[in-house]
Order: sequence, then C-alpha cells, then structure tokens
Amino acid sequence: MKFCTECGKQVEDTVKYCINCGKQMPQIPPEIKQEPPVKITNPQNKIFVIWAVISTVLLIGAIAAWAVFMLPELMKNGENTEASDRATDKEEYEEYKEDEEEGDIKDIIYEYAPELNDKITSKLAELERKVNEYYIGEIDEQKLLDSVAEGYVYGLGDRYAEYMNEDRYAEYINSNQGRMFGIGVEVIYSDDMGGVIEVTYVTPDSPAEKGGMLEGDYIYKVEGELVSELGYYETINRVRGEKGTDVALTILRGETHSDELIFIFTRDEVKLITVKSRMIKGDTGYIKIKEFNQETPNEFIKAVYELESMGAKQYIFDVRNNPGGDLLGVTQTLDYLLPEGPIIRYGYKNSVEGSIDSDASEIIAPMAVLINENTASAGELFCAALKDYEKAVLIGVKTFGKGTMQGIYQLNDRVTAIKISNAKYYPPFSDCYDGIGVSPHIEVKLPDELLGKNLEKITEEEDVQLRAAIEYLRKQ
Repeated sequence: MKFCTECGKQVEDTVKYCINCGKQMPQIPPEIKQEPPVKITNPQNKIFVIWAVISTVLLIGAIAAWAVFMLPELMKNGENTEASDRATDKEEYEEYKEDEEEGDIKDIIYEYAPELNDKITSKLAELERKVNEYYIGEIDEQKLLDSVAEGYVYGLGDRYAEYMNEDRYAEYINSNQGRMFGIGVEVIYSDDMGGVIEVTYVTPDSPAEKGGMLEGDYIYKVEGELVSELGYYETINRVRGEKGTDVALTILRGETHSDELIFIFTRDEVKLITVKSRMIKGDTGYIKIKEFNQETPNEFIKAVYELESMGAKQYIFDVRNNPGGDLLGVTQTLDYLLPEGPIIRYGYKNSVEGSIDSDASEIIAPMAVLINENTASAGELFCAALKDYEKAVLIGVKTFGKGTMQGIYQLNDRVTAIKISNAKYYPPFSDCYDGIGVSPHIEVKLPDELLGKNLEKITEEEDVQLRAAIEYLRKQ
C-alpha cells in the first residue's frame, strides 16, 4: 500500500491514479525493499524497554483518571474552550482538522461556516424540545437522522448533491467496483401487456442464464405482484437482494408472449458489464460504453483487442445515453486512446488546480463517436477529449452539459456518505462545457417517431446516427 500525495489516502501499490482524487501516483521502484525490523539483543536494552513501557502505561492511567474526574467539571464551568477557539480561528482550525477523521459533516460546516453551525445546532435543539414536549407518535431515530442529513444536503441547492444512507452507499460502492447482487440481466420498461420489464441482455454465467432466462423475455410479475402495479424502479429493487436468497419471477415468452412461465432464481453477485462490442460493415468495430466504472478500462481494452483480432481497422464508440460515472474509469480508458498530454484539467475550491495526463502510447485508427442529449459528465469528457486531440469525429446532437465533478465523502459512522460538487473540470484544451454541452462535428437527429425510444429497440437500419458514422468512416 502507498499514500496519495494529494489527498493523503491509502491506495493499492499497483494503481496508476488515486481512486479518491484522481491524482497520478508515483510508481515505487521494484528494487526498494522494506528493511527487516531491528532486534534488541542487549539484555540491558531489554530492561530499559520494559521499564519504559510500564512507565508509559502508568502515565496514561493517571491521565485517564484525571480526565474522568476533572474534565466534566471543567466543561461544566465553561473552561474548556478549545473547540470554539479553533472554530473561530481559521489557521488553528486547519491544524486541528488534520487530527480529525475525514468526512465528518460537522467538520465541513465548521471549516466553511462556523456561525452557520451554531444556527443549525440551535434550530435542531429547538425542534427537539418541541417534539419531545408535544409529539404523540413514535420516533424512528435512524430515519430522523437520515432525514436531517438529506434536508441539509438538499438545502445546498446543488443539483448533483446527494446524501447516501447505509443502503444507498453500499449500492454505490458495489456499482462503482462493477459488483451487484441480483440475477444478472439488463432490462428496459415496455408498455406491452399493460406494463412489463423486457430483458435485453442476460449476463453470462449469471443466475438468470443458469436458470433459463432468455433475451426478449418479459418479466410480468415479481413474487406474484404485477410489474404494472409495482412500477419500474420498485420492480428492479425487488429483483435485487441479498446473496443466496430466492426470487420468483413470472415470465411471458413466445412470439406473442402468451406463454406464462414461473422461474425461481437464487440471487448471487453478478458483474456489471459496461462495454459491449461487435463487428459491423466489414472492417468497422462498434463499441458501446453504457457508463464508466473502475472495470470499464479493462473491458474497453479487451473489446478493442477482440475486434482487432476479427479484422477491425476503424472504430465507432457509442456513448449515447451514457450518464458518466467514475473519473478513474474514463481517464484510464482515454489514456489508452490518446497521445501524451492532458486528459482532464480540474479546479477545486480555493483555486487548487490539477490535471490527469496520458502517456505516449495511443491507438491510431479512424474513429467516430456517437453522442446525444443524454451523454453527460464522464461521457462528455470522453468525446470532448477525443475531439480536442482531433482523434475522432463526433456525430449526433449536442450533449447534456455537465462539467462539474462530485466527491463522495464518507461520514464518521463509516456506512453513510455525502456526494457534493467539489470541482469544475475541463477537457484537454477546450473550455468547460458545464451548462453548454459538447457540439458534434456532424449533426444528425433521430426521426421524431424514434425519439424517446430505447436505443436497444432501434434496428441498425433505423439508426440514422449509426449509419452516418459508418458512412463517414467508409470515406476515410
């Protein structure tokens, strides 16, 4: 393990960039080895060490006894003013903050607005007094704490901010690492049969594949309850669950989906697939990037190798409807494609600036990138970086326009976190596209009758944006 020089957090020796702040990590030369511990061989030295340990234990015991009997009295008399002094003195507080655990929302409030902290504390104390005095219902303490945190984050006015309770934070960690617990299918909502979930992809070696689910199946009921009544998101939540537990699904199958079948699947950990690829039109390789997580670079590089082995000499990268994702995921993917130089430039609060750079190795081949109005964040960085280096032509319509980064800060309970905007970022050479979007080289709009339709349901003949990319590459 080693420590990042930017944020101070511990990361694996093998990583190229810090997974917390994105800073490029110095590589440890293989010849540097840890020296063996020094052994105490002199008997007199051993006696001295034992005496020192005993003395230290006695000293700590004396201090603890003093703290138990005297500290409460000092605090009661108002003599312990250390915290308030530090909260009002910026320089002293910065020193104090280094000794505190990172991620405490109280630290954040003190650092930037000590007076606001006093107002919040006073308001909450008043609310608690009123509730205790008059409220006749039962109080769910955890729900109350989560709601207070949600309200505080909502009050920031940051459209991308989020308080993550224990379940949501665990889901985020698993998703970012490419892990999920469920049955291993990708789905879309369909209005057929009054409302069903259509299976568009079955993950290899997943519970769904082992249990006999097929692409094109309709999930009609979950544990006997209609999908049309549960809705899309509640259905997804009920299909997911703890590893080793079972879920019963009613499936509609057949040419008219009139065959009703019941399957029982045992949930397990499944890999989230973010990259899909195939050959189209002779020597053109097509790669769809659904989002970026920590596994995306490996999936992407593998896809390029496989397509190249099948004769690909040019590539279409599809980031339509890509909402973004992990910074490390997108920068390492771009590093594989770009020449030496910056991949992303960013600016944090208090004018702290930095960048993540690419090495000299690159892919040299004609490239086109498909974009649309739902291409956002890391998806926009992907196409903007390729545009800045003139590595690819962008085809489609202007992107969403999200050029801010969000940091995930774990709170002191270690099971909850907050996500807040902490930096603006910029493509390698062009301006920040936040609120503006990235414009295509060649604008191609889908026909009105296809707008809003899931891209998985559009045929290659109907997809005029894909056809435009194929035609462009054919002329190169």
